[in-house]
Parts: sequence; C-alpha cells; structure tokens
Amino acid sequence: MKKKEIIELSVTSCLIIVLLFAIVNGAKSVGRTKRLGAQQASKKKVPPAKETRIGQAQDITHVPEGKTLFEKLDEETKDIKPTRDPFSSGPIMMLGTGSHALNLAGILWDEESPKVIINDEILGIGDDIDGNTIVDIRQNKVILNDGSKDFELRL
Repeated sequence: MKKKEIIELSVTSCLIIVLLFAIVNGAKSVGRTKRLGAQQASKKKVPPAKETRIGQAQDITHVPEGKTLFEKLDEETKDIKPTRDPFSSGPIMMLGTGSHALNLAGILWDEESPKVIINDEILGIGDDIDGNTIVDIRQNKVILNDGSKDFELRL
C-alpha cells in the first residue's frame, strides 16, 4: 500500500469511530429524554398562577375552543403599551422617577461643550429636566441623577 492510501484509511476509520460514538450518545440522550417526559407526565400538574404585570410569565398553554394562540396572545397583551419599537433604530425611551418619560433623541458631541437632546430640549451638563440633573454626557450615553441615584440614557 502506498503511504497516501494508509493515511486515507486511517482517517476514514477514525471518522467512522467518531460517528458511531455520536450515534450511541444520541440514542442514550433520546432514551433519557423519553424517561424524563414520562416521569413528568405522571406527576400531578398544577397550573401556574396567572400574573397581569408586564414581564411576568403567563400560562398560554391552554387556548380556549374557537380561538387561536395568536388571538389569545393578542387579547392578553392589548393593555401593554411599548415605549419604543424594538425593530427600529428610533430613540430609546427610559422612564424616569417621575411620571414623565425621558426621550433621548440625540447627542451633540463636543469635548469642550457636549449637548444632548432630551424631550425635544437641547441641554448641557448641569441642566435639569423633569427633576433630573445631567451629570455627564458621553458619546453614546447621558448620565443623569434624580437626587438619590445616577441612571443613564443610551443611544
């Protein structure tokens, strides 16, 4: 045999061994998953508590007759008002400590005198808006203080 044929035969043999090892482990994994599924199915199921706050998990596994899953999700989320479209590059809105939202529309960067546009107002370091003081302006974020803690608005 030539040296090239011996190398090809060795590599092929190693790949076959790796393939067999993967198949055996996959079969064990499937068997383990089936056993766990059977054990969980035999346990008594308790429906989760339904929360109405935004960001809490809700039970959407039971869909009433005559409704699709989409219709149930649409009904459950009709009261949620998003602060921005997550699929656009529009301004990020962050709720401040008051009842007003702070809308960071842009940063006018200058090392000497940076400015920001918040709620359609051009402001600088030390200016106040809705009870919040602008502490620092950086190229991609603004740091504000509400009197007790710092928070930031990002572009």
